[in-house]
Amino acid sequence: MRQKLPPVISPTAAKVILIVVALILPLAGSPARGAVSEKELQAAREQRAALQKKVNAAVTSYEASLAKYEETQIQLARSQHQLETAEQELRSVQATLSGRAVNIYKQGRIGLVSVLLEAASTGEFFRRVVLLEKASANDSATLLRLERVKAEVTESKEDLSRRKAEQQATTKQLQALTSQLTTQFKEASDLEAKLVSQKAEEDRLRRQAEERRRRAAQVARRSSFAPGTFHCPIDGPNSFTDTWGAPRSGGRRHQGVDIYAAHGARVVAVVDGTILRMSRSSLGGISLYLRGGDGTEYFYTHLAGYASISPGQRVSGGQLVAYNGNSGNARGGPAHVHFEIHPGGGAAINPYPTAKAACG
Repeated sequence: MRQKLPPVISPTAAKVILIVVALILPLAGSPARGAVSEKELQAAREQRAALQKKVNAAVTSYEASLAKYEETQIQLARSQHQLETAEQELRSVQATLSGRAVNIYKQGRIGLVSVLLEAASTGEFFRRVVLLEKASANDSATLLRLERVKAEVTESKEDLSRRKAEQQATTKQLQALTSQLTTQFKEASDLEAKLVSQKAEEDRLRRQAEERRRRAAQVARRSSFAPGTFHCPIDGPNSFTDTWGAPRSGGRRHQGVDIYAAHGARVVAVVDGTILRMSRSSLGGISLYLRGGDGTEYFYTHLAGYASISPGQRVSGGQLVAYNGNSGNARGGPAHVHFEIHPGGGAAINPYPTAKAACG
């Protein structure tokens, strides 16, 4: 999407902004009963910022390990193929030498002198000398070839063993990072809930009303779909990096962005549009296609489930459409939404800049 996107405030960012507003412009009179002090809010904000840095670092490490794992898979297959080729050549050389040995055994040991003395003429004598020299050279070449192929087989086996060890180490690293991400996103979600619950009920309700009026005013100003208005795909704490083109299983290249968040986090429509279709597959798991008013299609996959939506339904930007998960081939890994952008319904483009502008 080449058009410049205007700033969009996600519901999570809106909560933080409202807290800041509460500090800068306090209500007249004494604070509401149960309100949080500025010092407590500042401490909570610093804790949230520090946790976000940890989550970002963990996501970066996970993506790097995933790319290394996929690259090792490719190298492992290559090493396996080289070993099979070398072993096949070894069997061929061994068969050649075995055949040579059988022929010598069947024909018996023929002395060099007798072979030469049986020549009928001088010309035949020299031809036999040349043939004996060639036979000796061929046997020597075959033996040298046997030694070379044996060395290649040994080297291929060692390389294959090394690749398998690398793969096992990377797999363990991915499992550890998956556990780390799951824990950190739970901490981030718990902290986000704590920040919201600490606000006084009266203060919270008043600001919710202001937010509803703000959104209603936005809708009133738009009589139709407005290109450029874009919401973060996940409403809540999240983290992601630019992995466009990174290696994936089956020799594929990554055609989207993986946005990590807590399992079950709210997944929303990024623009006003229509639910194009809802599908399930072994690769993507639970998937969703959204078509914007300008014909751009947005693809969400690895979802945990859908909200109350159906194909053909009109939805608004920011509306809940699904829940974050790890279905399909992401099962066992950290929960995330694989998100793609297809302008005009055509080829995918790198969605990272657009998602980054919306999600912050």
